[in-house]
Amino acid sequence: MEKDIYVQRKRKITKDYRLEYVNKLIEQFENATGIKNSNTIGFVREFVEWLGERRNILDDYIEVLDYMDLDYNSSLTAEIGKGMNDSVALKNNNTKIITPYTYGMKKNKNRIIQGELVYREKPNNNLNIDTFMTQNPYKNFTGWNRINDKYQIIAGVYGKTFDRDRTKKIKMLKELKENLLYPYKEEYVRVKDSYYYVVATRKKKL
Repeated sequence: MEKDIYVQRKRKITKDYRLEYVNKLIEQFENATGIKNSNTIGFVREFVEWLGERRNILDDYIEVLDYMDLDYNSSLTAEIGKGMNDSVALKNNNTKIITPYTYGMKKNKNRIIQGELVYREKPNNNLNIDTFMTQNPYKNFTGWNRINDKYQIIAGVYGKTFDRDRTKKIKMLKELKENLLYPYKEEYVRVKDSYYYVVATRKKKL
Protein backbone atom coordinates (compact mmCIF):
# COMPACT_ATOMS: atom_id res chain seq x y z
CA MET A 1 0.00 0.00 0.00
CA GLU A 2 1.33 3.44 -0.93
CA LYS A 3 2.42 5.77 1.85
CA ASP A 4 1.06 9.29 2.14
CA ILE A 5 0.76 12.23 4.53
CA TYR A 6 -2.27 12.49 6.77
CA VAL A 7 -3.29 14.19 10.01
CA GLN A 8 -3.21 12.34 13.30
CA ARG A 9 -5.52 14.27 15.59
CA LYS A 10 -4.82 14.74 19.29
CA ARG A 11 -8.17 13.50 20.56
CA LYS A 12 -6.95 12.69 24.06
CA ILE A 13 -4.73 15.35 25.59
CA THR A 14 -2.17 13.37 27.59
CA LYS A 15 0.38 16.13 28.17
CA ASP A 16 0.62 19.87 28.63
CA TYR A 17 1.14 21.14 25.08
CA ARG A 18 1.04 24.73 26.30
CA LEU A 19 4.13 24.11 28.46
CA GLU A 20 5.81 22.17 25.66
CA TYR A 21 5.23 25.08 23.27
CA VAL A 22 6.71 27.61 25.69
CA ASN A 23 9.73 25.37 26.23
CA LYS A 24 10.32 25.16 22.48
CA LEU A 25 10.22 28.94 22.20
CA ILE A 26 12.62 29.26 25.11
CA GLU A 27 14.97 26.81 23.39
CA GLN A 28 14.89 28.95 20.24
CA PHE A 29 15.56 32.04 22.33
CA GLU A 30 18.56 30.36 23.94
CA ASN A 31 19.92 29.22 20.57
CA ALA A 32 19.58 32.69 19.07
CA THR A 33 20.91 34.73 21.96
CA GLY A 34 23.11 32.42 23.99
CA ILE A 35 21.18 33.43 27.11
CA LYS A 36 20.41 30.38 29.24
CA ASN A 37 17.22 29.95 31.23
CA SER A 38 17.97 31.14 34.75
CA ASN A 39 14.33 31.08 35.93
CA THR A 40 14.67 34.69 37.02
CA ILE A 41 12.51 37.76 36.42
CA GLY A 42 15.32 39.18 34.31
CA PHE A 43 15.34 36.14 32.03
CA VAL A 44 11.56 36.24 31.64
CA ARG A 45 11.72 39.93 30.77
CA GLU A 46 14.35 39.34 28.08
CA PHE A 47 12.45 36.36 26.70
CA VAL A 48 9.16 38.29 26.44
CA GLU A 49 10.97 41.18 24.76
CA TRP A 50 12.50 38.75 22.27
CA LEU A 51 9.07 37.26 21.51
CA GLY A 52 7.71 40.71 20.70
CA GLU A 53 10.66 41.40 18.44
CA ARG A 54 10.15 38.09 16.62
CA ARG A 55 6.48 38.87 16.01
CA ASN A 56 7.54 42.09 14.30
CA ILE A 57 10.07 40.21 12.17
CA LEU A 58 7.35 37.71 11.28
CA ASP A 59 5.27 40.54 9.77
CA ASP A 60 8.17 41.35 7.45
CA TYR A 61 8.61 37.65 6.68
CA ILE A 62 5.03 37.61 5.42
CA GLU A 63 5.88 40.51 3.11
CA VAL A 64 8.61 38.30 1.60
CA LEU A 65 6.01 35.59 0.95
CA ASP A 66 3.87 38.19 -0.80
CA TYR A 67 6.84 39.42 -2.82
CA MET A 68 7.45 35.85 -3.99
CA ASP A 69 3.78 35.65 -5.01
CA LEU A 70 3.19 32.53 -2.91
CA ASP A 71 -0.39 31.40 -2.42
CA TYR A 72 -0.10 30.86 1.33
CA ASN A 73 -3.44 32.49 2.26
CA SER A 74 -5.57 29.65 0.95
CA SER A 75 -7.83 26.96 2.36
CA LEU A 76 -5.71 24.48 0.39
CA THR A 77 -2.62 25.48 2.40
CA ALA A 78 -1.83 24.19 5.89
CA GLU A 79 0.72 25.61 8.29
CA ILE A 80 2.38 22.93 10.38
CA GLY A 81 3.46 22.88 14.01
CA LYS A 82 3.35 26.54 15.03
CA GLY A 83 1.59 28.37 17.87
CA MET A 84 0.20 31.74 18.89
CA ASN A 85 3.53 33.56 18.86
CA ASP A 86 5.04 32.34 15.58
CA SER A 87 2.15 31.50 13.26
CA VAL A 88 1.80 33.05 9.81
CA ALA A 89 -1.63 31.50 9.36
CA LEU A 90 -3.18 33.33 12.31
CA LYS A 91 -2.54 36.58 10.47
CA ASN A 92 -4.92 35.63 7.64
CA ASN A 93 -8.35 34.06 7.41
CA ASN A 94 -7.99 31.08 5.11
CA THR A 95 -4.89 29.01 5.81
CA LYS A 96 -5.46 25.83 7.80
CA ILE A 97 -3.42 25.25 10.94
CA ILE A 98 -2.28 21.77 11.97
CA THR A 99 -0.47 21.82 15.30
CA PRO A 100 -0.52 20.39 18.82
CA TYR A 101 -0.08 23.96 20.12
CA THR A 102 -3.58 25.38 19.74
CA TYR A 103 -3.74 27.14 23.12
CA GLY A 104 -5.10 30.67 22.71
CA MET A 105 -6.32 30.10 19.16
CA LYS A 106 -9.96 30.74 18.33
CA LYS A 107 -11.57 27.33 17.92
CA ASN A 108 -12.56 26.52 14.36
CA LYS A 109 -12.68 22.82 13.60
CA ASN A 110 -12.63 23.45 9.85
CA ARG A 111 -9.48 25.53 10.04
CA ILE A 112 -7.57 24.78 13.24
CA ILE A 113 -6.75 21.11 13.78
CA GLN A 114 -5.02 19.95 16.95
CA GLY A 115 -2.79 17.23 15.62
CA GLU A 116 0.36 16.46 13.68
CA LEU A 117 1.36 15.09 10.30
CA VAL A 118 2.33 11.46 9.99
CA TYR A 119 3.66 9.59 6.98
CA ARG A 120 2.71 5.96 6.57
CA GLU A 121 0.43 3.55 4.77
CA LYS A 122 -3.20 4.58 4.88
CA PRO A 123 -5.93 3.69 2.39
CA ASN A 124 -7.63 7.11 2.32
CA ASN A 125 -5.90 10.46 2.67
CA ASN A 126 -7.95 12.72 4.96
CA LEU A 127 -6.50 15.99 3.66
CA ASN A 128 -7.82 18.53 1.18
CA ILE A 129 -4.46 20.28 0.96
CA ASP A 130 -2.00 20.97 -1.84
CA THR A 131 0.55 23.06 0.11
CA PHE A 132 2.27 22.69 3.47
CA MET A 133 4.22 25.49 5.08
CA THR A 134 6.30 26.18 8.16
CA GLN A 135 8.98 28.60 9.30
CA ASN A 136 11.69 28.49 11.96
CA PRO A 137 10.90 24.86 12.84
CA TYR A 138 11.69 23.76 16.39
CA LYS A 139 14.04 21.01 15.26
CA ASN A 140 14.79 20.99 11.54
CA PHE A 141 13.20 20.33 8.15
CA THR A 142 13.64 16.57 8.33
CA GLY A 143 10.94 14.85 6.24
CA TRP A 144 9.89 17.94 4.33
CA ASN A 145 11.51 16.71 1.13
CA ARG A 146 9.31 13.62 1.52
CA ILE A 147 6.22 15.84 1.85
CA ASN A 148 7.32 17.49 -1.39
CA ASP A 149 7.01 14.13 -3.11
CA LYS A 150 3.30 14.91 -3.58
CA TYR A 151 2.67 18.39 -2.21
CA GLN A 152 3.97 21.90 -2.61
CA ILE A 153 5.97 23.22 0.34
CA ILE A 154 6.82 26.68 1.62
CA ALA A 155 9.71 26.56 4.08
CA GLY A 156 11.52 29.47 5.64
CA VAL A 157 13.78 30.83 8.36
CA TYR A 158 14.13 34.34 9.71
CA GLY A 159 15.75 36.26 12.54
CA LYS A 160 18.45 38.77 13.33
CA THR A 161 21.70 38.75 11.39
CA PHE A 162 23.63 38.60 14.67
CA ASP A 163 21.72 35.57 15.98
CA ARG A 164 24.04 32.77 17.04
CA ASP A 165 21.96 30.19 15.19
CA ARG A 166 21.60 32.09 11.89
CA THR A 167 24.23 30.06 10.01
CA LYS A 168 22.78 26.77 11.29
CA LYS A 169 19.22 27.71 10.26
CA ILE A 170 20.26 28.82 6.79
CA LYS A 171 22.28 25.63 6.37
CA MET A 172 19.35 23.36 7.26
CA LEU A 173 17.10 25.14 4.76
CA LYS A 174 19.76 24.81 2.06
CA GLU A 175 20.02 21.10 2.84
CA LEU A 176 16.27 20.78 2.36
CA LYS A 177 16.54 22.63 -0.95
CA GLU A 178 19.26 20.30 -2.18
CA ASN A 179 17.04 17.27 -1.50
CA LEU A 180 13.92 18.53 -3.26
CA LEU A 181 12.79 16.54 -6.28
CA TYR A 182 10.84 19.30 -8.03
CA PRO A 183 11.44 22.86 -9.24
CA TYR A 184 11.60 25.52 -6.57
CA LYS A 185 12.21 29.20 -6.13
CA GLU A 186 14.06 30.85 -3.29
CA GLU A 187 14.55 34.30 -1.88
CA TYR A 188 17.06 35.61 0.63
CA VAL A 189 16.31 39.11 1.92
CA ARG A 190 18.26 41.19 4.39
CA VAL A 191 16.75 44.39 5.78
CA LYS A 192 18.93 46.29 8.26
CA ASP A 193 19.76 43.71 10.94
CA SER A 194 17.07 41.15 10.02
CA TYR A 195 17.21 38.31 7.49
CA TYR A 196 14.56 36.21 5.73
CA TYR A 197 15.14 33.10 3.64
CA VAL A 198 12.34 31.19 1.90
CA VAL A 199 12.32 28.13 -0.36
CA ALA A 200 9.05 27.20 -2.11
CA THR A 201 8.24 24.56 -4.68
CA ARG A 202 5.86 25.05 -7.56
CA LYS A 203 2.33 23.67 -7.55
CA LYS A 204 2.74 21.93 -10.88
CA LYS A 205 5.23 19.07 -10.78
CA LEU A 206 7.24 18.39 -13.91
